[in-house]
This record gives sequence, C-alpha cells and structure tokens, in this order.
Amino acid sequence: MTSRFQQNPGIAHWTAVKNILKYLRRTKEMFLIFGGVEEELTVRRYTDASFQTDRDDSRSQSGFVFTLNGGAVSWKSSKQSVVADSATKSEYIAASDAAKEAAWIKKFIADLDVVPSIWKPIEIFCDNTGAIAQAKEPRSHHKSRHILRKFHYIREIVERGDIIISKVDTDQNLADSFTKPMTQDKYDQHRNAIGLRFASHEMAGPLAKFHKSYDMMTKDPSFFEELLTEFCRECIIVLKGLTGDLKKAMKYGKPIITEDKPPPKAPLNALESSL
Repeated sequence: MTSRFQQNPGIAHWTAVKNILKYLRRTKEMFLIFGGVEEELTVRRYTDASFQTDRDDSRSQSGFVFTLNGGAVSWKSSKQSVVADSATKSEYIAASDAAKEAAWIKKFIADLDVVPSIWKPIEIFCDNTGAIAQAKEPRSHHKSRHILRKFHYIREIVERGDIIISKVDTDQNLADSFTKPMTQDKYDQHRNAIGLRFASHEMAGPLAKFHKSYDMMTKDPSFFEELLTEFCRECIIVLKGLTGDLKKAMKYGKPIITEDKPPPKAPLNALESSL
C-alpha cells in the first residue's frame, strides 16, 4: 500500500507507515530460526491469492512462501498484472508465478547438493480446488480459455515432474498472511510456522530450569554439575536451530581447552558423545 503512493500520500498512508515502524520496533528481537523439525530436509511451498482487493483497478494480490528446515527461504507478495474475474483464476495466476520460483529453487539447491530430497518434486500447497485442477489438467477448460498463455507455464512444470500441487486447508495455508489482513492470533500462528520467532523465547526454557534450581545448587555441589550438563544440552539444541548446523552448534557449545585449562570432566564428555 505505502509503496504505491509515494508521490502523493494521504493520511491513511501516513498511518500505515507509523504502524509499520511500530511493528519493526516491537519485533526488533525477532529472527528467522531454522530447525526444530524432526523430518527430512525438505522444501515446501505455499501459495495464496486475494480476489480483486485493489479498489482502483480490481486486481488481486498474489503471495507465496517457501520453507526449508522449518524456516522461510523465499517469499513474495505482489499485485497481479492482470484482472482476474474469479477467485479460481486469481489463485491459478498466483500458483503459476510461484511455480517459476519453485523451478529456480529446485535447480539452485540441486547445484548445492545439500538437500537429498530436492530431486523429488517440490510439493506446492494451494487452498483452491479449481486452481489445482487447472494446473494438473493439460487440456484447456472453457472457463480458463481467456487466461494469458504465460500463466499456463505451471502445467509444463507439473508435467515435467518438478512440482506437485496438493490441497491444503485455508487455515493451514502459510501464504495467507501475504495476501490479506488477519487476526493477531492467526498471524502469530503463521509467523511462527515460517520460523519467525523471538530468540529470547527460544532460550526461555533452558534459563528457567537454570534459575529454578539455584537454591539446590548451593546445597548440593554434585547437583550443580548435573544441572550444568543439562543446561549445555539445551543450549546446544537451541544453537542448532539458530545456526541450522549441529557441528556449528557444538562449536559454540564446547568449552575452549587451552594448555592452562584441563579437559572437561566426564559429564561434558558424555554430553558430547550423546550428541
């Protein structure tokens, strides 16, 4: 909204800019966190579109987001270049736009050779059954004959096996927040699902356990050693999520051994070997 009215902004645009600045101040400690999902490293993509939300030219809004290892790696929200006369067509145009991005991401990650599952088709989630049917069906539907040919590129990508299109419930579509306003609870749910979280919240668990047991540490020295081991384990797990790399997490989690400092005792060695 604000980027489209830079030449002659009004009161509504000024209010929107102030809300954006307030949001940035409120979320300055928020980070994209990867990890924390117990599954194979997989690229997933969600697409969504609004319908004729622009009051001036009746164009729709497209949005998509790609996630990898629990965090967003590519996203976009943009106004469509043509007017769609139905919700199905606006969703189909959005899916076609995201399919091009999926083809590029598939080639890019395949060249890196770090995600074994990239050789499988990328699963694209869409909440519109009609758009899914048009993307899967190679022949022309009478209701979609006027759609520009450039948007049918998605059919070629599906037929080639680079992507597959699947149905997802609207409430579970992570691209919903890229196309329309949402309630705060629903927005927070989608934001967390794409890996955008407060780092302080990720560390709250280990720190709470540490402070809660402070009294016991002063009474029983052996308990301090056990608690320190557990605290290090929790911190390494969090670092793994923040860095996306267990080796890097262990690098930060290990104590530094110098000539003047003896190696750590059994608990930390046991912790290392268990991880």
